[in-house]
Amino acid sequence: MTKRPFAWPNGKRVAVTMTAMLETWSEGKAPPYGVQATPLRPGTVDHGGIAWGSYGGKVGVWRIIELMRRNGMRGTFCVNARCAELFPEAVAQIVKSGHDVAGHGYVQDQLLAYLAPEEERATIAKCLDILEKVVGTRPLGWLSPVLAFTEHTRGFLAEAGLLWHGDARDSDLPAGPTIHGRPGGPPAKTDMAQFKIVIPKRGEERKDDPQAGKGGTKVRKG
Repeated sequence: MTKRPFAWPNGKRVAVTMTAMLETWSEGKAPPYGVQATPLRPGTVDHGGIAWGSYGGKVGVWRIIELMRRNGMRGTFCVNARCAELFPEAVAQIVKSGHDVAGHGYVQDQLLAYLAPEEERATIAKCLDILEKVVGTRPLGWLSPVLAFTEHTRGFLAEAGLLWHGDARDSDLPAGPTIHGRPGGPPAKTDMAQFKIVIPKRGEERKDDPQAGKGGTKVRKG
């Protein structure tokens, strides 16, 4: 580990950031995790999972905004651009309540890592345009869906005028822009994402489950 001089402003010893994700999936697709332990057969439309996945835009984001208001907190909401199309009032309220909105891809199952460079550049621009139209200001930061960025991502973000990205997990201190002017990153968040331990992942069976192969309990790897 290479030590470098660092100090938080005004002599503060600790910095805490609040980040929330507002996410959705492609039409007809449910999140790959959920509250139900029993998986559906492949090819079945998971209406329950789709409904559960829409809770954030319909209810959850409003609850978080109110919780932060009561506690005098400000934060950053990383928002799929599709959420701004589906829940424009909720996304607009984020900024009206004094928080920031960061780009977070279009939908969670469209990963930058799977796109050709020009498709990636166009997707980033499309997402920023949609968010700016809904909230009235252009995002200054970005977090890629499932952190699946590419060797081109930072350059495309800098080209789009963004100041930071939160994809890398290689430091516990803020990273400034590189000598090429590419966006730096804020301090890393926890590596313990939601549902990593207690919520099963559909389609993955426990090897010690006597019901394995019979639609039994599934566990998500973490």
